[in-house]
Amino acid sequence: MTEYPFWPRAYPATNPPPKTKWMQSGPISFVGGWEPLSFRQRAGFAFSDEKEFYYNHEYSNESLERIKALGCTHLIIPFTKGDGLSTIDTELDFYKDIIQRAHARDLRVGVYIRVDNIIPDTVRDDYPDIDQWLAIGTDNRIGTYEWSIQQTYRKLICYTHPSAVNWLENTIQSAIKNLGADLLHMDGTAINHIPWNSCRCERCTKCFRDWLHEQYGEQRLKDQFGLLQINHITIPEILSNQPLPEVLANSDMILWHLHLWDKQLAFSRHVCRFTKELNPDVAISANPSLFKHINILRWFLIDWKPILDWVDIMWSEDPFHLQYDRQRDLVISRIGENKRAHERQFVLGTYHKHRDIEETEKSLAFTVATNGLHPSCQGFSFRYLHNYNLAYESKRRFHEWLGPRWQTWAPTTPFGEIALLHHTNSLAWNAKHPMVTLYGFEQLLMQMKVAWREFDQITAELLTQTRTLILPDCECLSNDELLILKQWTRDGGNLLFTAISGMFDEYRRRRPRHPIFDWIKEWKQQYNDTIDARTWYDWKIKTNPQIIPFGCGRLGLWPGVACDFDGTFIPPPFEQYTNTFKPEDLAIPDQGDELTTFIKDLHGNLDLEVSAPGPIVLNVTQCANHPTTRLIHIVQTDPQRESADVKMQIKDQHKIEFKLTSPDMRQPDLIIGDQGVEVREINTYAVIECTRNHTPND
Repeated sequence: MTEYPFWPRAYPATNPPPKTKWMQSGPISFVGGWEPLSFRQRAGFAFSDEKEFYYNHEYSNESLERIKALGCTHLIIPFTKGDGLSTIDTELDFYKDIIQRAHARDLRVGVYIRVDNIIPDTVRDDYPDIDQWLAIGTDNRIGTYEWSIQQTYRKLICYTHPSAVNWLENTIQSAIKNLGADLLHMDGTAINHIPWNSCRCERCTKCFRDWLHEQYGEQRLKDQFGLLQINHITIPEILSNQPLPEVLANSDMILWHLHLWDKQLAFSRHVCRFTKELNPDVAISANPSLFKHINILRWFLIDWKPILDWVDIMWSEDPFHLQYDRQRDLVISRIGENKRAHERQFVLGTYHKHRDIEETEKSLAFTVATNGLHPSCQGFSFRYLHNYNLAYESKRRFHEWLGPRWQTWAPTTPFGEIALLHHTNSLAWNAKHPMVTLYGFEQLLMQMKVAWREFDQITAELLTQTRTLILPDCECLSNDELLILKQWTRDGGNLLFTAISGMFDEYRRRRPRHPIFDWIKEWKQQYNDTIDARTWYDWKIKTNPQIIPFGCGRLGLWPGVACDFDGTFIPPPFEQYTNTFKPEDLAIPDQGDELTTFIKDLHGNLDLEVSAPGPIVLNVTQCANHPTTRLIHIVQTDPQRESADVKMQIKDQHKIEFKLTSPDMRQPDLIIGDQGVEVREINTYAVIECTRNHTPND
């Protein structure tokens, strides 16, 4: 590859280093601290006594001991928010002292590094050429920090310039060699920025053209995408601060996105390898600004899944913090994002943005239950966001309960009889209906209280681990993906798909025939051979749901899922331009009861059937080191509800040994009867440890 000649560690594209060992020795839990004192003062965050608090209290011995007693494995301290190293030179001794005192208390320490933007006036003495490596966005404007109109002094970086890469490498080297950091918390790792600020300089344009030549070649681009003059193609223009088109169909836009996904991944490989060469025991925490309520694949021009191999923690900026909507009897949460991360045995960095003790406990319980037993961020050391001392005793109690159980349970792997597909290309090229339908099915499966998983890829190996797969408006399936789905269904899987599923290829080029209908002679003749594509959308609304055998499995056609949402996916602070997808937009799809019955009819008998009130969230995991043991996590999410009861019917109950444990102040009761298992008076969180007793006939 030649398009990134100054990222020498980006290639080869394979063989990521092993995960950092100390990050796998226990539940990941930490306290965060992002902004240095100078930044707090400049941005207007500082209290009137901030300097005295910063130097004498925030990282005092007493504070470090409280963080350790809380149960944290590490803390993150400020280092650089886009500053030049010479401007923060006077702070280095202070940071070294914090790290040494933390190490003496068996606390690891990470340092905060802002990657995607820089403060030019603090860097100019070190890099006089700084103006040459600022990102040039739409209208030839230098990009600024997107999320605060008062921080325009922060400029976006173009990493196709060697000096930009050198600045970051020097920063990393200083953190590891000078400070002795154990972790690099790299905020803003989405170096491509949002679409209108993504750099369009001459170097970036050349990179795009080189990538097109390398990946496709002149003839293929001409035949498949209509691109005739690669050497003169320009980067697509996006109107500033406006939403992207709802549907991306043109070749220029789609190929540009794919190029930037590859570019982001190549950069991540280079940074990881550079870091590990300096010290293989240094962990990397990356925050590419993942939002769940918008389409991350479109807005930040990044497909985060491949990057997971090159970092230890990926942060979520998901605003769907756990909350129970009492009026609609719905649980708002980041359930899908957590499940997808757990599929890849990956830790998500998440916040508990609650001040109320009960709400904090619910958030902690939900995170431990769905994030691989990792409590994640316990709050911040500074005072203008949620401080770690809020609900301190509740957090400490959770950690004391979790610690000894980690040794037996961890690592956990997902378990589910039903799986939902979060499909990359479908969500990338259509930013509305596929995402709304996906969220609708998430809410439906939560309401059904079944053991379910959420996949973000289609592989034969993964499909063997589930009985039923749901394709929620997965429009853009490739031929290879369709072949895998066909074979899995023929071998005994149950596939639920909507009429639009598979109607486009991975580049969102419409197929003339529905590929799944061609699997069945009856459907082929009834639909593909007779229906004109122009009437397809009208047809799918009028067609009744159907379940039909296919080989040893079954196909379930649900023509269309209706979800009530008319907004456009766009992140804050741009609400003034259009509506944002908000927590209140999450809903059970129309015909939810009929869909529930349809899923159960397609799937057949469930191994686990649960009766529980609306605030209950259920998640089932397996203990990787004890294959006969499963954990049924039960979270009661309503902070105003004193307790809840849960009833279960479990297949082969007589062959299972049950143990109940809970971090609640009052322990719930486990009742095992002939008609099933019941857990009574769950205040917040309970885990049923189910160990199957093998017999000679099993």
